[in-house]
Amino acid sequence: MAVVTAQCCMGVYVLAVLSGYWHFAALYGLWLYLDWDTPQTGGRRCAWVRKWTIWRHFRDYFPIHLIKTSDLDPKNHYLFGFHPHGVLVAGAFGNFCTEYTGFQELFPGLTPYLHVLPFWFRFPFFREYAMSAGLVSCSKESVSHVLSQGAGVASVIVIGGAEESLEARPGSLTLQTLHRKGFIKLALKHGAHLVPVFSFGENEIFNQLENPEGSVVRNIQNRLRKIMGFALPLFHARGVFQYSFGVMPFRKPIYTIVGKPIVVEQNASPTTEEVDKLHQRYLDELNGLFEEHKAHVHCLASVLYPGCDTLDKVFEFAKDRYKERDCLGTRELITEEDELQPNGKVFKKVILGRYNWLTYAETYLAAAHFGSGLAALGQKPKSNIAIFCETRAEWIITAQACFMYNFPLVTLYSTLGGQAIAHGLNETEVTHIITSKDLLQSRLKAILLQVPRLQHIIIVDDKLTAWADFPRGIVVHSMATVQALGAKTQNMSKPPNQPVPSDIAVIMYTSGSTGIPKGVMISHSNLIAGITGMAERIPNLGEHDTYIGYLPLAHVLELSAELVCVSHGCRIGYSSPQTLADQSTKIKKGSKGDTSVLKPTLMAAVPEIMDRIYKNVMTKVEEMNRVQRTLFVLAYNYKMEQISKGYSTPLCDSFVFRKVRSLLGGKTRVLLSGGAPLSAATQRFMNVCFCCPVGQGYGLTETCGAGTISEMSDYSTGRVGAPLVCCEIKLKNWEEGGYYCTNKPNPRGEILIGGPNVAMGYYKNEVRNKEDFFVDENGQRWFCTGDIGEFHPDGCLKIVDHSILASSMLTMEGANVTEPIPTETPEPHDAVNVKEGGNEYLYILIVMSFYGIFLLGIMLGYVRSKRREKKSNVFLLYEEEEREWGGVVKKHSLPYISGLRAVQVSLPFSALSESRVPAAFSCALCSMEEISVSSVCSSADIPLAIEEESDSENGEGSGALLKENSENSEGPSEVINETAS
Repeated sequence: MAVVTAQCCMGVYVLAVLSGYWHFAALYGLWLYLDWDTPQTGGRRCAWVRKWTIWRHFRDYFPIHLIKTSDLDPKNHYLFGFHPHGVLVAGAFGNFCTEYTGFQELFPGLTPYLHVLPFWFRFPFFREYAMSAGLVSCSKESVSHVLSQGAGVASVIVIGGAEESLEARPGSLTLQTLHRKGFIKLALKHGAHLVPVFSFGENEIFNQLENPEGSVVRNIQNRLRKIMGFALPLFHARGVFQYSFGVMPFRKPIYTIVGKPIVVEQNASPTTEEVDKLHQRYLDELNGLFEEHKAHVHCLASVLYPGCDTLDKVFEFAKDRYKERDCLGTRELITEEDELQPNGKVFKKVILGRYNWLTYAETYLAAAHFGSGLAALGQKPKSNIAIFCETRAEWIITAQACFMYNFPLVTLYSTLGGQAIAHGLNETEVTHIITSKDLLQSRLKAILLQVPRLQHIIIVDDKLTAWADFPRGIVVHSMATVQALGAKTQNMSKPPNQPVPSDIAVIMYTSGSTGIPKGVMISHSNLIAGITGMAERIPNLGEHDTYIGYLPLAHVLELSAELVCVSHGCRIGYSSPQTLADQSTKIKKGSKGDTSVLKPTLMAAVPEIMDRIYKNVMTKVEEMNRVQRTLFVLAYNYKMEQISKGYSTPLCDSFVFRKVRSLLGGKTRVLLSGGAPLSAATQRFMNVCFCCPVGQGYGLTETCGAGTISEMSDYSTGRVGAPLVCCEIKLKNWEEGGYYCTNKPNPRGEILIGGPNVAMGYYKNEVRNKEDFFVDENGQRWFCTGDIGEFHPDGCLKIVDHSILASSMLTMEGANVTEPIPTETPEPHDAVNVKEGGNEYLYILIVMSFYGIFLLGIMLGYVRSKRREKKSNVFLLYEEEEREWGGVVKKHSLPYISGLRAVQVSLPFSALSESRVPAAFSCALCSMEEISVSSVCSSADIPLAIEEESDSENGEGSGALLKENSENSEGPSEVINETAS
């Protein structure tokens, strides 16, 4: 990259000489003559250039990490020996020539100078840019000049030089250090302490053309090196939009380890023996540095920041770095009123004001006071404490307080029933619980007698009313009261019992979809590993980002997402499904929803939310006139084609999709989907209309939500991405289902996830622990997910089945079972209703036969004729051809029309071919859209299920993002019991 930039600068100068700007070139030539020796005398640093935003993207691309092993006293001066050279010395440049890897924070008072070949300073214009970043010449005079400046400077020399770059390739390491002793002499003459630096991953970012010693290629390279003074490695890696070939480096992490200093006494005239002795000591220290850290950097990622191995240390690190930046925000409530509907129901409507923010320093202090107050109330370290509360700022403050004081936090869904709540509280033997006023009245109060150990209830609401009719022995406090108690000098003076990485941080109870909720024990190290893996997959994550929190914090997806944001300086604004958008059920008409005020850049969502957005937008599109609708469809199809090629569409984004994007604030740049499979049609819709990538993830509570997340540049559907850097995934044969690792074209099997993010196990459930968890011969912990996946050639995972279907219950990720599967073979046309997150989808399991297909074809024709009579307005959003089932199949995707949702149908396509399928059924094949286990049929001729939202008692939609078309709808969801293609 530097070569190309330097050549371009030289080309510009030559053009200036040959064109009418020769006088400008002459003036610059005079400046070049007068300034020729500046690279030899310390260069010309510019802090502004070193802080360019592009360097942050450069750091995050690989990413590059700088790790300190020892403090360096700024009263001394140092000579850093950097190894290996690699092809581009990316680690050295990213760490010592930019301000984005934290060199100044790790080594305050030190100024680094990176020495490079004098050749680079002979290019006009390029030399100015190079010196401004802190690059200087590697000549003896230049190094001596830097070291002679005295205390507080660090000369960084890439010891292996150009010769070493010819050996740089993945999986190989050759250091040219045995006979290089010039830097040792300089260190002795100036009394500069030697510091070995090893950059793991430097050789992994480029491949090279084979050039063994004695080959023609190597001979030519050696000759050119002697003539020009630098090597020409013939490197290649990946392209911009493909991974096969190109000159862009691979995205491989680089870990630069700065070793301990070797104290050097100044000796103006060192003898050969003294030089050799110090050189050998340096080699020993370098070898020790490599051996000590090679196991850690080449294993799975488990630490977000060096030295931050528990969650309280991570938050303290974030507090120190982002002290005065906004951390947690809550909207003020201006008014709340009841609104009578024509059907007699009452809807609660609110008008909300601006967001009020707590800074990182204020949030940290609030958590410290609350933890101290809980300790004063008798909460003991390593004794469980429960939180049963909605998603809000007080939830995270409570969690951070518990992390600081080593109180294992028991989390319970606010939607659990009374018996499930009592089970969790009794099993964990909690004496203190944090909750809200509403949940205490509606859920907890009725079961208090079933929880005999409970002594203290802390209410997070600001206004605490008088409480009566509580069992004897239970005391109710407000959160503010507990914080005031903890802020007292006698309580704050007591140091907290800090956790260790293996201590339990959270006992997270599952939703109980398959029976009694299970408590998953998650340690500090588990959660840190999980959020480390997630953060790596989100590009350019940092303090400029705003996240909107509205999903349940008792779910691992939301908790992990918010911990990722807090650890990276993002601000989190809180919301709820009823106030999320301007059209949400609880927002008074004419006032702003939370996304319009907050304008988030990051958002996590479950497919149910995105499906509702999709449905409501398409309803609005259907109401457009013919011209508007045609323009929308043309823009949609055009953008789909462009993003499939890797291009952006700024005009379409600005003029066509701007209003749609404004539903989520207009600034969303990353959407993370999890909890259930996302249909291909909805994913494409979000990609196109909201102008941002949708990252699909796969993870479980038992893996801290971390498993896979798709790359933001991956617009394919039906897949969940490649494994995160914190874990590895392998497939295990499942013979009962016919899935084997030897399947062609892609290996299939049960998904096993292993790594530091795998939880400690289930709380007080050794039987399930032995069934679902195991430790391999290398000491790595694994979890058996029960899901069936297949790996694609590019390393991405696709979920294709669930092995637990063989048991007596049907279990899907994020789904609640309402009907058991019979153990005997079902009769043809049996149906199983699966309730997923509050919506019912009809999964029709058809035992195919010729007669079944024939009847299905007749019904399809009947429904087609009926729909033609209705003359529904239907338009095609995209059409593509895909070779499947032995032939070319046209795949169509259509929007939801008038609130109708397509029925999902599973068919054994492996038994079908075009020659065996009646013509009446061929349209069903043409309208199948593959997702994880079933296919979404959304063709104009498919019978659709009318999905109407039923109102809750107080008139609020159950988790609705946007209002339905009619607030006066009555009755449950109605399903058209017709089957058609």
